[in-house]
Amino acid sequence: MSKANRGEWGEPYAAIRILVEGRLYVADSDGKRNLEEWMDIIDLIRRETAERTVKYEFKKMS
Repeated sequence: MSKANRGEWGEPYAAIRILVEGRLYVADSDGKRNLEEWMDIIDLIRRETAERTVKYEFKKMS
């Protein structure tokens, strides 16, 4: 098992949650989520190194 700090574990958790929900909600100036405004997620792209880019695609299941 690899060791990682809280922030490093938080990144994949956030990515998975965003992909599962399929949308990213817009926040107001106080940082509170506005349930009436969101962006639909198509995919997430992460550049891990200069040579390696990973793309996670969102596909709705019917």
